[in-house]
Amino acid sequence: HDPLARDIAVQYYHAAETTIYDYIARRHPQSAQCVTDFMSTVMSGLSAKAREGHSIEQLCATAALAGEAIKTLLKE
Repeated sequence: HDPLARDIAVQYYHAAETTIYDYIARRHPQSAQCVTDFMSTVMSGLSAKAREGHSIEQLCATAALAGEAIKTLLKE
């Protein structure tokens, strides 16, 4: 395992979380942290499942389901 590669990956991961949070906070400030946490978890899970060999169809179906969950969260 390459510590430098891991550090770079963590930096990108945190930058992605910040971008997601900022985008949601402009529109739904009360839900920004919850939705960001959810999206971060979903993205990590999708990445893990892709490495395990899930098909693009399976990954897209999961992403679509997550999108529906976010729509529901942001309607409240």
